[in-house]
Amino acid sequence: MRPRLLLAASAVLAAWLAFELSCARASVSPAPASQHLASASAPVAQSVTATPTAVPDAIASHTTRETDFTTSVRPILLSHCAPCHEPGGKMYERLPFDRAETIASHREGVLKRIKAPDEKAAIEKWLAAQPRS
Repeated sequence: MRPRLLLAASAVLAAWLAFELSCARASVSPAPASQHLASASAPVAQSVTATPTAVPDAIASHTTRETDFTTSVRPILLSHCAPCHEPGGKMYERLPFDRAETIASHREGVLKRIKAPDEKAAIEKWLAAQPRS
């Protein structure tokens, strides 16, 4: 495949994945994948002849984990750990708390500092879904 065609195909796949995830969150039944490919821009749809395949579980679960981090964990960290662990803060270079992998790799330290039971439970729930590093 030519590089331009590869980029177009990856853009179509990314758009399709985003749509599938938004449908899953809204509990809406998405249209078949072939319909998504057909509705893409004409030059891309004509040049890409792919059979729809299932979204790999690793990609879907990674995107879901990132969304969960952004919606449930990140606001808690912003309220307790800013400005030091945010961009421009004195601890940001060593421990950037805007990255999910940082929190997942420093489980005990983060949980030790969060005192509110509901906030701690939200972080523990998110951490339980993370792979151990």
